[in-house]
Amino acid sequence: MVPRSASRVYTGRGEIGERLAQVLSFDPSTPPKQQRTFVIIGAGGTGKSEVFLKFAEDHRDDQRWLLILDNADDAEIDYSEYMPPAKGADSKVPLEPKQVGIYITYAKFEVSADYLQKSKLPESTDALNFLHTLAFMHNSEISEIMIQRTSEYAFELKDTGTSNDKNVLSLSVCHVARLPEYLQQGWSSQENRLRWYKARNLLESLSIITVHQDDDSNAISVHFLVHVWAKERQDYQSRYSAWQSAVTIVALSCKGWYDFCPFFVFLQPHVRACINHEIEEYTQTMSDIEAGQILFQFAYVLYQLGDDSSLDFLVQRIRLRLENRRGVDQETALQIKAFTGRVYWQQGKYGEAVDVFREIVECRSGALAEDDPFRLSSQNELARAYRINGRIDEAIELFEHIAKVIKKLPEDHPFRLTSQRELANPYKAMGELTGS
Repeated sequence: MVPRSASRVYTGRGEIGERLAQVLSFDPSTPPKQQRTFVIIGAGGTGKSEVFLKFAEDHRDDQRWLLILDNADDAEIDYSEYMPPAKGADSKVPLEPKQVGIYITYAKFEVSADYLQKSKLPESTDALNFLHTLAFMHNSEISEIMIQRTSEYAFELKDTGTSNDKNVLSLSVCHVARLPEYLQQGWSSQENRLRWYKARNLLESLSIITVHQDDDSNAISVHFLVHVWAKERQDYQSRYSAWQSAVTIVALSCKGWYDFCPFFVFLQPHVRACINHEIEEYTQTMSDIEAGQILFQFAYVLYQLGDDSSLDFLVQRIRLRLENRRGVDQETALQIKAFTGRVYWQQGKYGEAVDVFREIVECRSGALAEDDPFRLSSQNELARAYRINGRIDEAIELFEHIAKVIKKLPEDHPFRLTSQRELANPYKAMGELTGS
């Protein structure tokens, strides 16, 4: 967006204007094959800005994008990052000594989108829908592994008919239905995998995206101008569908893993990008449990990475959606409370964590058997919270109770075999406490 037109008393710099037109103008039927750059070096106040504002004004009907960066005088910034990777894009960079003054680039983004809309090829529709989905993810490092994981997990859920309409930790066939059809059939389906590649390659051929090698897989990047444009061009209904598809891809690519996964590092920017939109509006057509399950996946990624910047916001949204809501069973509500307690713990809010864990223990003690794994795990979390909060006597008492219950379990009891990991070795914890 150009903030002003060229001066009304602009007298022109004929030679420079002619040179600009010669270098940057071309016949639309034969666009340039390579990006072109125009550089001017001159002192400040000599009219460089007016020259380029006049050029922009004269070419405003060219149906091409125009970007102007003025007074970009930070020598530490690599301004080449603002250059779209589009083949055939034009640019001009007028420079003052040690200063980048203006940078203008053209790209026929909307022309390309219009071509996709009018094309009768099925991959054109797939490509345009995928472009709209990309607008709600981070604009770089969109790994092909994400797409592969999404497709594999989607097929698994669809094949088993998993509804998971009560378990906040899982996703369901409701989420699968938010995906493009070709991602619902599994990555082993050559036909559907080929549809994805055709759509991706078509966007690349139109210079809307860039595909590059990232370790053992390919990754997609979208220039920030294209990224903004891809969202702004959509009507409201399209944004609903595109956002829901984007968040489902990110959530399903977690593949239900609840231990720390290194892949979460790559998901982090996409999680943050997805929630940096109008969540309450975009989830209006989703049930509370469906939206809550998506947000829980996101919260778990940030929790595992120790990213507290958006974690409180997500936890609040999850609790608002699912706690004390009709149709949400008690165990789901307790799972949300338990996660909230762990978030408090991670953030050093030990008093709040104690309150949450104690409430969970009281609920489960009245509903579950003494040796129930969920009840024991809840007691262990409360004991640990007591311990770190300085309530040593209460911690020792609860650890002793847990140890006695475990001792009664059969030797081959699966929970006893995993109790050292699940319960953080209560015997050792007691020893440390009594020793202190």
